[in-house]
Amino acid sequence: MKDMSSVTNYLDMDNKELFNIYSQDKSNKEVRDILIERNLYLVNILAKKYINKGVEFEDLYQVGSLALIYAIERYDMSKGYEFSSFATPTIIGEIKKYFRDKVWTMRVPRRVQELNKKVNEAKLLLEQQNKKKPKVKEIAEYIGCREEEVLEALEASYGYQPVSLDSPINGDSEDTEVTLIDKIGGQEDSFSNIEYKDFIEKFVNKLNELERNIFEGRFFKEKTQSTLAKELDVISMDSSYATDGSSFEAIQATVDGLMTLDAKGNIIPALAKEKATVSKDGLKYTYELKDAKWDNGTPVTAKDFVYAWQRTVSNPDAEYNYLYGEGGACVANADDIVAGKKKASDLGVKAVNDTTLEITLSKPCAYFESLMSFPVFYPINQEFAEEKGDQFALTPENMLACGAFKMTSWETGSKYVLEKNQSYYDADAVKVDKLVFNVVKDLSSSALAFESGDVQFTKLNKDLVDKYKDSDEYTEVLEGYLWYFQYNFSNEYLANKNIRKAISLAIDKDDLVNNVLKDGSIAAKGFVPTALATGPDGKDYRDTAKSYMDTNIDEAKKCWEAGLKELGVDSIKLSMLFDNADPAKSSAEYLQSHLQSTLKGLTIEMVAQEKNNRIEMQKSRDFDISLTRWGPDYADPTTYLNLLLTGNSYNYGDYTNKNYDSKMEEAANTTDDKTRWELLKEAEGICMDDYAVTPIFQVGGASLISKKVKGIETHAVGVPYIYKNVEVVE
Repeated sequence: MKDMSSVTNYLDMDNKELFNIYSQDKSNKEVRDILIERNLYLVNILAKKYINKGVEFEDLYQVGSLALIYAIERYDMSKGYEFSSFATPTIIGEIKKYFRDKVWTMRVPRRVQELNKKVNEAKLLLEQQNKKKPKVKEIAEYIGCREEEVLEALEASYGYQPVSLDSPINGDSEDTEVTLIDKIGGQEDSFSNIEYKDFIEKFVNKLNELERNIFEGRFFKEKTQSTLAKELDVISMDSSYATDGSSFEAIQATVDGLMTLDAKGNIIPALAKEKATVSKDGLKYTYELKDAKWDNGTPVTAKDFVYAWQRTVSNPDAEYNYLYGEGGACVANADDIVAGKKKASDLGVKAVNDTTLEITLSKPCAYFESLMSFPVFYPINQEFAEEKGDQFALTPENMLACGAFKMTSWETGSKYVLEKNQSYYDADAVKVDKLVFNVVKDLSSSALAFESGDVQFTKLNKDLVDKYKDSDEYTEVLEGYLWYFQYNFSNEYLANKNIRKAISLAIDKDDLVNNVLKDGSIAAKGFVPTALATGPDGKDYRDTAKSYMDTNIDEAKKCWEAGLKELGVDSIKLSMLFDNADPAKSSAEYLQSHLQSTLKGLTIEMVAQEKNNRIEMQKSRDFDISLTRWGPDYADPTTYLNLLLTGNSYNYGDYTNKNYDSKMEEAANTTDDKTRWELLKEAEGICMDDYAVTPIFQVGGASLISKKVKGIETHAVGVPYIYKNVEVVE
């Protein structure tokens, strides 16, 4: 999976970067407004703590918002504390001040207000201690004042909380509770209710079944909702252009493909009735489709897949179009179409009829059905897409859903909302009505929101793991992302194998994952991650393949000295390109310190960049060493091994090895699964023994998941999180 973020602007920056800009230019209102909008969640969390105390939430929110602005103006990041820690006391203080000055319904002196608070606290404490209500004398003695003052404070309570018309008063008998409103009369609602009922019944009877279900679900059934915090926003909801995990997750939630994954990662049918019928030569896949509809009532047909595939493979701006060719699904003619040598209509896919899709491959593809669960291969309704033109999939009203949910709101950089798709063919299996995703880049802030109950899911970084690891809501999962060193082979020092080997063996990967990252990440054992793919023998690839580049400091030093001698130098200076965010940032800092102290004469210059800038620098070969990552698009070792083929578009270091290319070609052309698996292991051995790249760690996902939510599925391959089976439980 390509590692990509949105276009660089203020919205892409984290809080620290924005505060740094604002501290230097207080006139920058655009930055200030972004900081306000991004941190309003704090006001929401803190204001909710004072609900049901005689003040409307909207008033509390307004007071807290003004306090937030004041905190932003006063915040000094050089002090070393997080903004949320600085702003919280300011917001709470202003809300309490509002209560003290504005909430009382009649003018009560400040002295009496404060005494009233002490009296109420004393009453509660004495009642708990003595198991009976305290007398005025006891309260006065406890707080050290006169009895007359206690009585004055108690009477003042009526200025804070006036008697409601619904409060009970003495009735005509002990068994009857009478309120003040009963004595002064009230409105009889039953007559108007009869009129409403008659009108609603006539209205509902005119609706079709789908409209009736939507109406009843909206107004008469209890709605369930789960709110989740995400670090990154959705970038694109167009399956032809999406390249990032957040976008893939949102697309998968709103559009079904031919196949999907169950909770255990097994490939199961989605829009397909069952797995494909495959020809004996393995070159033709035929799928029969379920009776499914888009949320505008239009049937999902085989033509929707044909249109989507042709649209993607023929578009040079669709960065994942290569997956249709022999670097992926091996669909016939795909590579020639990508190269501009053939037309989109020549692609090996056709609609036999509305419910039958036939796909022709250029050669057998062992992982083909795994790819069919990936959003790049999802359907698009041609009529709708062409009607919307360049606005297609940019906003919720320009999207069409045939999945478990549909997107109803998308506030870029802030929040997006998915609601249950009532026209979904498997709607009965969807147990939650709404999913709200709050985009919170600062994980300490989202952890605070989790504690207050405002979100039911958040990821954690290394700084938060120790705080929450003993919580029964803490969890760790092993993700498919692999972080590794990519070497620029045009650099004369890195072209030396001994130098690359020395760097590779000097890294203490176990120390990095256990004492720096601490989030469930594991030391990499090769270029193919753990739990990626199962071989013909039923075992994980990593379990039967060799382990490479284990830490060996003594050998590293020997290779380093040998490399320096071969190069005729006694010191080397290299730059390290990395993302200015965790886990890359903390890992890069550790690696710089560790390598410089281990390999005498090595100096590493740090080049921290935003992700999209880092990728552009890699593309232009403007780096020496890049700490980069890759996520698997499908469950097969080639999703990683293909990256090191000569000429691969993501082989930014320009590594080339004829033996490696030949072995990969041999594996691609064999029809025997066992033989292919062994050839892939041999290919990995060639590139690892050549120190083409240095695998460092496989990402662990530490997170908090509320006990009230279950069914959030994590996957190491393809779409990172699947939400169809999310359920809110009590």
